Amino acid sequence: MSREGKNEWVELVRAFVSFKETMSAFARKIKAGEISRAYALSFLAVIAIFVALYAPVISWWVKHCSSDEGELYNHAFLVPFVSLWLLWQIREKLSRVTYRPCPKALWIIAAGLLLHLVGVTVEARFISFFSFVVVFIGFLWMWLGTEFMRTAWFPLAFLFFAVPLTPVLKKLSFPLQVFLARVAGAMVGLVGIPASVSGAQLSTSKFGVLVIPDCSGLKYTVSLMALATLIAMQLSIPSAFWRVVLILSALPVAMMANAIRITLVTLIG
Repeated sequence: MSREGKNEWVELVRAFVSFKETMSAFARKIKAGEISRAYALSFLAVIAIFVALYAPVISWWVKHCSSDEGELYNHAFLVPFVSLWLLWQIREKLSRVTYRPCPKALWIIAAGLLLHLVGVTVEARFISFFSFVVVFIGFLWMWLGTEFMRTAWFPLAFLFFAVPLTPVLKKLSFPLQVFLARVAGAMVGLVGIPASVSGAQLSTSKFGVLVIPDCSGLKYTVSLMALATLIAMQLSIPSAFWRVVLILSALPVAMMANAIRITLVTLIG
């Protein structure tokens, strides 16, 4: 086995040992009475009921995000794993958390279940999946407590990036196509080539480009927003304002990159 291969196995063993220590700390809290066994079992039982309730929604999510219709959210499968990785990063803090139930979180669960009812009524599965995330976080808050939520809020909040807002975003597709056609037309004009724009159609004297939905940049924008949020929260940026600026900068960056691509296609074509 190569040195690199041995190093990978060493890191895997270390990760397993660290995970075992985290689980042992949780077990010690149960044994010490900080978390009763009945409480832990009831937590697992409710989670099982919760999964059974949302099984059809989860099934839809898997099919949707892996289909052509849900191509804007092909990256959504990575989101739960990123959230787990983020929780892993703070495992030492979580091992020191005092787990105390928070009954007030029942209001969050109730609101989430109401959203699920709305989603079923209007046949909008993405609302039901949003409800799934809300109720999941609500259960964790109710059983593990406010201190846990204060420690793990970002890894859990990151799960909302897995909610496929496809029907909403697709309504923005055509306006974005028109906007990008106009921006690309202006950029083509800057190099001295006359260009005309009609809707999402960009034309020069020799070539024409139709900005189709795939060129609207939505797919890149959605995934880039998730990546920008992850980077902004991982970097040591003291100001919340500059973190928000970094996250929001993903929007103009994605749009400009797409406009440049359309411009280059027009010029080369």
